[in-house]
Amino acid sequence: MDLRAIGLVLIGAAIGFAADVRAVEDGTEIRLDNGAVALTFSKETGTFTAIRRYREGKLQDVSVGPEAYYWDSNTEPADAGGVEVPNKGYFRPSRPATKLIASTEAAEIVANVAHTAAFPFDVELHFVLRRGDSGFYAYAVVRHPAGLPGATFHQTRFVSKTSVPEELTEFVIGDERVRNINRSEVTQQLADATFLLADGTVKTKYQNSSYWAETLVYGSAGKRLGIWSITASPEYHNGGPLKQGQTVHDNVLLRVMQSVHFGASPVEVAAGQAWSKVYGPVFTYINDGSWDDAKARQKLEASRWPYEWVTAPEYQHARGTVSGTWKLTGEQARTGAWVVLAQPGSDWTRQSNGYEFWARTGPDGRFTIRNVIPGRYTLYVSGADQPEQFARDGVEVAARRTTTVNVDWAPVHHGRIVWQIGTFDRTAAEFRNGDNARQFEMFKRYPADFPEDVTYTIGKSDPAKDWNYAQWALYSKRPVWTIRFDMADAPEPGEATLTIGFASAQPARGALTRLQVKVNGKLIETIGLPKTGTAGYRGSMQDSQYNLRVLRFDVGLLHAGANEITLGHADARPEGGAGPVGQVMYDALRLEVGK
Repeated sequence: MDLRAIGLVLIGAAIGFAADVRAVEDGTEIRLDNGAVALTFSKETGTFTAIRRYREGKLQDVSVGPEAYYWDSNTEPADAGGVEVPNKGYFRPSRPATKLIASTEAAEIVANVAHTAAFPFDVELHFVLRRGDSGFYAYAVVRHPAGLPGATFHQTRFVSKTSVPEELTEFVIGDERVRNINRSEVTQQLADATFLLADGTVKTKYQNSSYWAETLVYGSAGKRLGIWSITASPEYHNGGPLKQGQTVHDNVLLRVMQSVHFGASPVEVAAGQAWSKVYGPVFTYINDGSWDDAKARQKLEASRWPYEWVTAPEYQHARGTVSGTWKLTGEQARTGAWVVLAQPGSDWTRQSNGYEFWARTGPDGRFTIRNVIPGRYTLYVSGADQPEQFARDGVEVAARRTTTVNVDWAPVHHGRIVWQIGTFDRTAAEFRNGDNARQFEMFKRYPADFPEDVTYTIGKSDPAKDWNYAQWALYSKRPVWTIRFDMADAPEPGEATLTIGFASAQPARGALTRLQVKVNGKLIETIGLPKTGTAGYRGSMQDSQYNLRVLRFDVGLLHAGANEITLGHADARPEGGAGPVGQVMYDALRLEVGK
C-alpha cells in the first residue's frame, strides 16, 4: 500500500470515529452506534431496517426500510417421502432467536434461524459493529445436522438496498469498470432483471457481473456518498477463481457467496450428513464516495485476515501456507496459470461444499498461497495453454507451517502441432467481442461483424479480430465456421488429432448442442455438448463447466496444399429467423498429426 492509500485509511479512521460503541435493545429492536454509523436491527425479521452514517456531525440516511440489509438463501429440499414441501425458493429469517454481545469496543448481534421443511439448514447470522469503523461486518454459518433430510442448496447472499438513489451516480466494479447509473424510466421488461429504458438503452444486472476472486471491493458511489461491499478473502465462494456472479445493480448492493450462475454447482448435502460452512465475514463500508479509499480499506481488511474476533467455532483462526514452483517437462513454464487447492474427486470449478484457495503463477513458475485452512487438499494447476490440467492429491496443510509443493507437469501432446487457434485457459476472452461480452443480446452484433460468417485462415487471420467469442446457432450466409490452412506435404499415414476446448455450451433446442465437425467436407464427428451454464445469456465469455473433446481421424483426409475444417451447429438458423439462440464458446482449437 502506498503512502497516499495509507493516508486515506488513517484519515477515515481519525475523523470522529473514536466514540465508544453503544448498543440499546428493547422488545422489537437493537440499535447500534459507534459515532461513525448507526444501525437499527429488527428482531422480528432478522434484518437491518436502517443504516445511517454521521456526516458533519449529523446522521445521514444510507438505507432505510425493511430491506436496508438482509440475508437470504435459495434451496430445493429433497423429496420428503412424497409430500410436497411448501415455500420452495427464497428463504429469509422470521423471528430469529437473537442475542446481543456488547462492549465499548464492539457490539455483535447473533441471530439463530432454525431449519424448516422448506429450508433444512440451521443458520447463525452474525452482525458486528466495531469501534472506529465506518461500516459493519456480517457473516453466516450454515449448518446441516446429521438428523436433517438431504437438500440442495443453491444460493446464499447478503443484500443491501439503498434508499437514497439521488446520492449515487456510478457503479464501481474496478478501475476500468466505472459506469454511470442510468435513471431513465423503464418502458419494458425484456428478460430477468433486464429492462428497456425510455432513452432507448438496455440495463441489466448482468452487465455488472464479475469474477468474484478479482472483485474483492465494489459498490455504488456519488460525490458525497459511497457504499461498498468488501471481502478480505474469497475462500468461501463456490467455484474457485473462475466463479462469476452479480455485484451491484439499480439501488442494490449484493454480496452473493454461493450461487449456480454460469454453470457452477450447488451445495448438495445427503440425508444423515453433518455439514457446515462459514460464509464471510464481509464488510459493508460507507465513505464519501472515494474509490481509492475503498480499495485501501480492502487492503487493510485483507491484512487482518483471518479475523481474530470471529466467534463461530467453525471459523479457523490458525492457518498455513503452501508455496512452490511448477514447470512443464521439456517446455518453459507460462505465466498466469492458476494453482488451486480444493477437494479431490471433481473439477475445482464445480465444488461448493468446502473452501478453496488459489494463486496465479509468475513467469518463473513460483506460487504462494497464504491463509489456507489446515487439512488435506488436491493441488490443481490449470491454464498455461494446456488442454488438460494437472492434479496432485494428498497435499497436507498444517497450521502455522509452510508446505512446499514442486510440480513437474508433463504436457499432453498427440503429435506435431500443425496449428492452434486461441489459448487453452478455459475462456474465450481473447477472441473478438470477448472483452465486451457483458452486454445484452450480443448475438445481434454477429451479422454486422461477420456478414460472410467466420472464415479463419491460419497464418493470416487474427484471433482477436477474425474469430468471434461465441459461435451462435445462427448464421449470416453459411451455417458453418471455416478454418483454412495449407500443408506443404501430405502427412505420413496414421492419425490426426483435433483437440477442442469449449468454454461454454448452450443448446438452441433439446438437451444437447450438436456441433458437426468436417475435414475437407467429410464428417468426422457430431459433438454433443450438454448445457454448461448461461454465459451467452448472462453476459460472459465462459461458464464454470468446461468441456474438452479430442477428435481422432484418418490423417489421409488431409493433403498437400489447401485444406479446410468446418464447424457447424446442427440446429443453426439464418439470422433474423425465429427460434432460440444457442451457442458454443471455444477456449482453443489445436490440430496435431503424427507422433
